[in-house]
Amino acid sequence: MKFFILTAAILILTVAYISAVSAYGYEYGSIKIFGKKTYKAGVLIANSTKEQDLGLMFVKRLSLNKGLLMIFHFTSTMPAIWMKNMFISLDAIFINGDKVVQLYKNIPPCRTKVCKIYFADKSFNRILEVNSGIISRYGIKAGDKIAITVNKKNTVN
Repeated sequence: MKFFILTAAILILTVAYISAVSAYGYEYGSIKIFGKKTYKAGVLIANSTKEQDLGLMFVKRLSLNKGLLMIFHFTSTMPAIWMKNMFISLDAIFINGDKVVQLYKNIPPCRTKVCKIYFADKSFNRILEVNSGIISRYGIKAGDKIAITVNKKNTVN
């Protein structure tokens, strides 16, 4: 019985997430980070506060070449991320303009009511969330250059 209830809850959350992603009208694009090795990924672009608040909540798997790029329409140290309602660990890359300014590696999901908040020490206008381990695997560091392409198609490159 517990298994059935858990399975039903997961199905409902997945459908809710997919519906939310469709309803918000995300843009899609691609990103390249020129670290020790070049990292290329297709990204879902979160422009609005609603899209950014949802982030990657309830996502159970994320391909190594996929991610979420939050774009803020100002430069600040104030926006932050947390791992509430997350099922997977992430790396977070804070970006200002076309450069990496700060990194958080291997951020674990939050399983408690109070979750740690990850702020940047430097000003930024974008946050890229990718699979845990990407920063280390590609040798990404502060100062690395970034190239972003945005397209309006409903496909992630």
